[in-house]
Amino acid sequence: MKELLVASMLLCIQWNAGCANSTGIIPTNEESSLLKNSMVMPSKAFYYPAMGINNMTTEEKFRSETADYTNIYGLVHTDKYPGTKASGNGIRYTSEYFFELFVRGWLNELDIQTFGKVIQSCETTTDRGLLTRGPGQTDLQAFDDYIVLTSVNAIIGIIKQRPELFECNGRILDYGKKRQWWYILPVHYNYNNVNPGTVTLFHSWLGRSPSFVAHLKLVSGENLTWFDRAAWKWTINNTISQSRTAYDKWAMSYYMVFAATILKGSTFFGIEEAKKFSKKFLEYFPNGITQLRGEYFNDGGGHPLGRLE
Repeated sequence: MKELLVASMLLCIQWNAGCANSTGIIPTNEESSLLKNSMVMPSKAFYYPAMGINNMTTEEKFRSETADYTNIYGLVHTDKYPGTKASGNGIRYTSEYFFELFVRGWLNELDIQTFGKVIQSCETTTDRGLLTRGPGQTDLQAFDDYIVLTSVNAIIGIIKQRPELFECNGRILDYGKKRQWWYILPVHYNYNNVNPGTVTLFHSWLGRSPSFVAHLKLVSGENLTWFDRAAWKWTINNTISQSRTAYDKWAMSYYMVFAATILKGSTFFGIEEAKKFSKKFLEYFPNGITQLRGEYFNDGGGHPLGRLE
């Protein structure tokens, strides 16, 4: 964990010169310029809605309408007025909500604290870094919640200089490094929130995806091996070959690429794959990740996270 904190602060220092007058809450002109200048994709529209494309929703309206889709635990739901109803991908959608606040310039100190508290409420009481679907939920976690959460933590953490967000990523990575057993074989990156310590190869063992492990290391400030880098590249290239309706693959790769390019800039190992991905992503979704979400929700444009205005 000590190495993680050092790495995260070193990453933050890279941004500090351009953010010297920052309040650390609302993006200043200097921060916005720094963020935009760091973008290495063929088109800056890839980072929509940071560029404000087709984004006419007011802050008050966006917050109010998203609140209607938030359950009592603070997790964003696909259904309106969910109350106590569990949210299958609540961590993912909640992370995307705070990501939207950030890139639109609306994220404040209370938001960052609220985000942290909501996510902490989803960590199991006995194993920090092991996430449940939500307080009291017993269904098994999966890749998407972990990928989106850790990506958003890294993006906001580096720009807003919030080491505690990297600490969350570090807890998730550290839990994955724990040795667990499948019969007599040791395995790592097993995230079984239903029966902690039990390995189910095609369900709780998320280490079956090498690119997932590579992503966790990258967003936690840890060095990647040649195999990690190859796995990350393979996944991005594989997504590029998918149809545009493979929404989950496109969304997960979007956040992986976004986090990597923000953290590493134009010098990182997968920059060529990132550029190719960006070009194809914008060909399929010219209005960016919001368009993708809207098609994924398929609710007639009702959900604020998927509505273009």
